[in-house]
Amino acid sequence: MSIAFTDGRGGATWRAGEAGRDARAGLGLTPGYIGPKSDDLKTFGLDLPKSLNLRDAAAVKVAHEKLGEALVTLRAAYRALYPESDKPKVTGEAPAYLQAQLANYQAALARLTA
Repeated sequence: MSIAFTDGRGGATWRAGEAGRDARAGLGLTPGYIGPKSDDLKTFGLDLPKSLNLRDAAAVKVAHEKLGEALVTLRAAYRALYPESDKPKVTGEAPAYLQAQLANYQAALARLTA
């Protein structure tokens, strides 16, 4: 893992370390920007390296991991921008027709994986 100061900003970027040596994942931390908090601004960085390529199997594996991390960041960005729903949470038991449909899907999945 590394912490690097960001040019022109009052903070730093928290980046993932090399595969197998990334301490932040074990600590439950995610890469991102470290700096003064602002209620009107939230930044997200994909942290894709310039050297990303698909030349050999090892490079493909690294690219796959980096793109997976970028997708996690994109999902976090989407959740941060998506307004909270005013709809109440669904609670209680599902109707009988949905329970029957779910049972059919589970039976079909069991047949396919058997």
